[in-house]
Amino acid sequence: MQTLDSTIVATALPKMAEDFGEPPVRMSLVIVAYLLVGTIFIPVSTWVADRVGANVAFCGSIVVFTIASLLCGLSQTLWQLTAARALQGAGGALLFPVGRLILLRTAPRAKYIAAASMLALLAQSGPMVGPPVGGFITTFGSWRWVFLINLPFGVAALVLSAIYATNFRPASPGRFDWIGFGISSISLSALIYGVELLTHADAFGTAAALVALGLAGGAALYWLSLRRSDAVIDFTLLRTPTFRVNITGGSVFRLGSSAAPFLLPLLFQLGLGMNPLVSGLLILVSASGMVCVRFFMVRIFRTFGFRQIFIACGLVTGITMPIFGFIAADTPFWQIGVLGLVAGLSQSLVYSGLNSVVYADLAPDRMGAATSLSQLSNQVTNTLAVAISAVVLNMSLAWHGETELSVADFRLAFLVAGVFVLASIPFFVRLDRYAGSELSGARRPAG
Repeated sequence: MQTLDSTIVATALPKMAEDFGEPPVRMSLVIVAYLLVGTIFIPVSTWVADRVGANVAFCGSIVVFTIASLLCGLSQTLWQLTAARALQGAGGALLFPVGRLILLRTAPRAKYIAAASMLALLAQSGPMVGPPVGGFITTFGSWRWVFLINLPFGVAALVLSAIYATNFRPASPGRFDWIGFGISSISLSALIYGVELLTHADAFGTAAALVALGLAGGAALYWLSLRRSDAVIDFTLLRTPTFRVNITGGSVFRLGSSAAPFLLPLLFQLGLGMNPLVSGLLILVSASGMVCVRFFMVRIFRTFGFRQIFIACGLVTGITMPIFGFIAADTPFWQIGVLGLVAGLSQSLVYSGLNSVVYADLAPDRMGAATSLSQLSNQVTNTLAVAISAVVLNMSLAWHGETELSVADFRLAFLVAGVFVLASIPFFVRLDRYAGSELSGARRPAG
């Protein structure tokens, strides 16, 4: 439900911009607001699940998400929609981390890759179905239905969760780190909003100050985390190499790869003049590649190991991202489809591997903290990827002296995305060759 919503929204952004009378790049607020608020509340997810029980927290987040979806569909202005999306982000903040926590606490360690792959497969059903559904709705109906379609899904998810999910919780949940939560909220808001504000040429000073405040807050949060056992964000987890590679290399990788879901619908519709349905069907090819590879995930990682897959797929993704910027109006659809399929396959392997290896060397009682921090890292980088892409598009517009996006403006944005992806490879290279072998089943030499 959560991933379906985000992919449908991306496909409908150009039509929303037209109805609201806003520049298309400005519509990044709709995505950034959702991701920002969701990011702020992710550190709370584990504590809430421990306090009220995992399934109660999960069902509560579904209710909030569904109500917010209704408000999004009723919005009359960009700012009303942005506020409703922020509420939706608050509900979505608990959906994935608590859902993952429920799954991992019931799966044996040897089944983590299979469990993570199944979770990722369910998550990727949204990107697979979302673009064509969003394109169909936007082409033949109102964009408001891209939000209202969440209502029946929300009701169904609530009923199934209440029936089947286990409401486990520890006997004595720890105290909540309100000071750390306050610092993290301020620093994350300042950092993400500061980057988004860079899209305004007259606000560079304010944007730079906010980014500096966000970085300083992050440093303070890190310092405090090392000095208390109940920190809202447990940075001591970074001492574990297999967890650290998810936060470092994984974050840099996502700064590039997560730009594609925002850039591709704009490129296809505004740069190439496609209608939303055709745009959604082309994006479907990439998403289908992500889904198909899940069925071979365990065998692939058992044969090659995590490190080798991360390096190889990082190279493939880093090369394919800039190529998207050279798609032209006369590029055959089959070539676009092949490019999207290759990019989807390589990204999917990296995402699934990172989501598995992150738990390879952690004790079960640290999984809650690890889930919060890894999901927080994912959300921050996904948000920054959208904001940075919007900044680059605006820079390209100013450089060309234009007011409307063209294909040329996307070349720089995809090039920057590719550079970020390639910059993640040195982090993957430093990972031990046989890291995570207990999960993958890859053979480690004796002695």
